[in-house]
Amino acid sequence: MVRSVNRYEANLLTILYALIRERPLGQAMLKIVQSSTQPDCLSRNAIELVQQALAKSVSLWLARSGGWQVERFLRNESPVVGRVWQRTPPTELGLVFSAESLNFLMWLTACEPLQSDAEWKPEDSAELTVGDQVLLFRALETLRNTPVGSKWFEQSQFSGNPLVALHFPDQVSNDIGLYQLNFAPWMQGSGAAILECLQSSLAARWVAVERAKSQIQDPGKMTQVGRNQQLILDYFANAVEVSGRLDLSRFLLFALAELVGEDADHHNWVRSLDVSNKRLADRTIVYAGASKFLLFGKRLRTWAANCAATGYFDEGYAAAQLWLADWERYHGDVVTARAAELAQRFSF
Repeated sequence: MVRSVNRYEANLLTILYALIRERPLGQAMLKIVQSSTQPDCLSRNAIELVQQALAKSVSLWLARSGGWQVERFLRNESPVVGRVWQRTPPTELGLVFSAESLNFLMWLTACEPLQSDAEWKPEDSAELTVGDQVLLFRALETLRNTPVGSKWFEQSQFSGNPLVALHFPDQVSNDIGLYQLNFAPWMQGSGAAILECLQSSLAARWVAVERAKSQIQDPGKMTQVGRNQQLILDYFANAVEVSGRLDLSRFLLFALAELVGEDADHHNWVRSLDVSNKRLADRTIVYAGASKFLLFGKRLRTWAANCAATGYFDEGYAAAQLWLADWERYHGDVVTARAAELAQRFSF
């Protein structure tokens, strides 16, 4: 069935299809950076097309991101094996998009996001749903290498998005410590299912961030990346501990294992760094930034020790056993010991 829409609505749909990777970005980029007169409301046809696009794209995105893999994650405090749609009832996989998702798309279609004062903000009383945050994440992920994306990383609605922070700790705003990242919605329901599907991509991103440190020359940049990593990891780890969903942090163990193989050299982290004019105390701060993720292995070891001490009749026994299985699978003792050793070798 062909649905008719006006020019503004057609532009909005073109932008949406590009953001969710259903159409080439080149077709939408001109419409994104230019302004357009915004109507008072959208037609029913346009709204239904937006709803269909979001529903279809999220399902495909999760399946392609890792939902198709047969994995083991917690359900009702017990490990369940299968693909994401086998582990989770379909009714619990659906995402809710509030009016703020539509407001964002209308703003992006109507405004010029590169204008100095252009910043999208939800209504004062609005609380973004997991679905809203997924849309913002996918929009930024698509535009991250454009001037629009670079600007968005400096804005709270994007850098304060937990999904954005987890994927791009090296690009989020330096003010991320002010945003109070709320990972609680991502520890249960559809939010947790999304993190399960994204384990591989999250691991790949953290590996990429660590390897990219070899190209950082500016000590200030190295320090800031490390500070952002520490803040994000603290927020995430605290939420994981409170919820008992250690399995959602599997990507951190996998990434660490990838980074500290037998051929790993601590010089690779600081190869391009110039600290020749820095005092010893300042060098210590810079190298501490370079080694933040390596040193996070200490917290992973603490989790393993706590899980090993959890008895059969203790609360959380099944979750503890699942984490210990991951720990053994990725040789956690060896990996975290190697990470600590590499961090200690940094020359101050």
